[in-house]
Amino acid sequence: MLENDPQKVSKKKHHRALPKCEAPDPELVSEVLRVVEQLAREGMTLILMTHETRFARDVGTKLVFTHHGKVHEEGVPKEVFAAPRTPELQQFVGQIG
Repeated sequence: MLENDPQKVSKKKHHRALPKCEAPDPELVSEVLRVVEQLAREGMTLILMTHETRFARDVGTKLVFTHHGKVHEEGVPKEVFAAPRTPELQQFVGQIG
């Protein structure tokens, strides 16, 4: 079980709690996103790191865009993606079309 303060969680515990997939099965990704969306609709607070930008825009209530480990922008997902302010997010949005 994770501690309340994410800063106190060791990297080893963090990786055990949040496994990383190199090439996830698209069917599995879809199923995970459906479950996460349902939990969000039920009012559960979630912190999710994802490259699934459409999902982040449509389901998220707050988006934090990071690049090389630094926060570049944050705000309401639809607003952040519609009008990116930093060159890093502008480039990212340009790549995903």
